[in-house]
Amino acid sequence: MNGSFGTWLKQRRNVLDLTQKEVAQQVGCSMILLRKVEANERRPSKQIAERLADVLDVAPYERAAFITAARRVPTHESPRHLPRPTSPFIGRTDELAHLGTYLADSSCRLLTLVGAGGIGKTRLAVQAATIYGNPYMDGVFFVPLDGLSAPEYIVPTVAQYLQFNFMGSESPENQLMSFLHDKALLLVLDNFEHLIDARELLLTMLDNTVHLKLLVTSRERLNVQQEWTLEIEGLHFEEQSDDAVQLFIQRATQLNHHIEASDMPYVLDICRLLDGKPLGIELAASWLYLLTCKEIAEQMRTSLDFLTSDAPDIDVRHRSLRKVFDHSWALLSPVAQSVLRKLSVFRGGFRQEAAEVVAGATLATLAELRNKSLLRRDEQGRFHLHEMLRQYAAHQLDAEESFETHFAHAHYYAEFTQQSFNPIDTSLEEFFEVVRHEIENVRAAWYWAIDNHHLPFLRLM
Repeated sequence: MNGSFGTWLKQRRNVLDLTQKEVAQQVGCSMILLRKVEANERRPSKQIAERLADVLDVAPYERAAFITAARRVPTHESPRHLPRPTSPFIGRTDELAHLGTYLADSSCRLLTLVGAGGIGKTRLAVQAATIYGNPYMDGVFFVPLDGLSAPEYIVPTVAQYLQFNFMGSESPENQLMSFLHDKALLLVLDNFEHLIDARELLLTMLDNTVHLKLLVTSRERLNVQQEWTLEIEGLHFEEQSDDAVQLFIQRATQLNHHIEASDMPYVLDICRLLDGKPLGIELAASWLYLLTCKEIAEQMRTSLDFLTSDAPDIDVRHRSLRKVFDHSWALLSPVAQSVLRKLSVFRGGFRQEAAEVVAGATLATLAELRNKSLLRRDEQGRFHLHEMLRQYAAHQLDAEESFETHFAHAHYYAEFTQQSFNPIDTSLEEFFEVVRHEIENVRAAWYWAIDNHHLPFLRLM
């Protein structure tokens, strides 16, 4: 660990949500000493450093380096070239802890944060680079890739952000590799999903360097052997104290809007509809100048296009959920697009067998959608679509395809209901347990059969 130990110590304490007083008490030292250590005015004794390692959950393989850094005379911090956050960082304690472990592991040189658009990958990567960037003596650099239209622009873009100029007739790639060869750098490559074909370049960068570490954000994993991945999902939203709710409240406060106790059920509903997606929460909260929390939740149920913003300081790609989904949609194969459209008829998740019968989804196609962060699979093996994405996909169905897919869905669940209940062998309790996970699909199939006068389906149900 190089750079300012005191700064790292303070940041690590904040990640673990510990006060100076709590750390001092657990370590067995005075708050004055801890304050001076964090200010780089004092070095802890070896005994105190060992206790700090225990309190701060320093991994065994990091312990020796941690104690050495604690005892070293303070030096300058490594240079940071990161975007300046426009608002306080909220939550992600577990993810930051995992990132700290991975970034400290010398065997992890390519780490990809994988998640859907608008899930907060960039913000998390910047926060992690801010907290854990000190060991990289030659600096931490953030390289946005969203504006690149082809892989051949990666090398000049990286060079630009590293402030490295090409000279002579040697190829730019070779010059960049020579420059990076012995540099201790953390390179944050943001929005890599549309440049997946250039992943070999990342491997070349690692093969030609010794201390380089790559932190990549992408909607799709790179699928190379050297890759370590951390999947990023929405913020927690079950309780009023959860991160998603706190993010909504923070944005409300910025608008000088006070959230009352009577608003909380609707705030929780908004966060649930968005599955904790930070971008969606921010877009929803931006309407508080005009609508109540209840009205925002009602609008979200009927219109995906409601979640928009024209704020000039928001990235154009993130000014609406539709734009986010448009980008992900364009990265899909035609077969995956067809399957995703048809999966929109499901409610409350579905099993692989149902997806195959109703939407023609092969395991390979489900894997593609899963790898591109458009589908998730729960512990019971059921697949789920984000509600806002489901709305988007449903809008892609034309009239004929919509009728055929809903017909297949209703037929499947009519047969499923009939086969699940055999009065001779199945009690009502057993029947309801089997149907419990599929009740939303059964209900949707029932209503479609009623609306379209398909009496045979209704008799089966």
